[in-house]
Amino acid sequence: MTSVYPPTTLEYPLRKAKLALVLVLALVLFLVCLVMTLAGLAGPGSLLAWELGAAGLVGGVAFGAGTLFAAARLFSRSPGLVIDQEGIVDNTSYSSVGRVPWSQITWVQVQSFKLPTYNRSLIFRPQQPRLLVIGVRDPEQFRDRGNWLQRFLRRGTVGMFGGPVAISEPLLRADFEDLARRIRAGVPVS
Repeated sequence: MTSVYPPTTLEYPLRKAKLALVLVLALVLFLVCLVMTLAGLAGPGSLLAWELGAAGLVGGVAFGAGTLFAAARLFSRSPGLVIDQEGIVDNTSYSSVGRVPWSQITWVQVQSFKLPTYNRSLIFRPQQPRLLVIGVRDPEQFRDRGNWLQRFLRRGTVGMFGGPVAISEPLLRADFEDLARRIRAGVPVS
């Protein structure tokens, strides 16, 4: 089912500066984990050395994957989010579901994280980043797409926020209230 809204395709780019910061942090943490792994392998066969090496290996795999994803998204020319007559296309994160037709979207909500993070000012003030969460008629259809890691991450998203599509505000160059209003306007009345 197509919608008559929007008449043109709307594209929202990712914030490349934030992606560059994520890339640098993931790379630094990957290197720290690599040093931990090498120290664990070179250590004297004790349980602590083995644990250090194992923790470094697990962290290295996770942060290495994060580094690769951040680099791929940083140099990609495709937008983070597209709204067109067929629905939306979410390409904002590794666990993104891709195309979501208008006929599947049931609700849109802007939610805040419960844990505070801090902004870049010299005085640390708690800041609660927001997510644009989109509910769908058949969450399993979207949750079960992709590889095992993407499915695992989406199960957590459904459990924590109620929908398989959760778009992080810091990564997308968009006003989230306006974005939620635009998506709500495109959802056909059932």
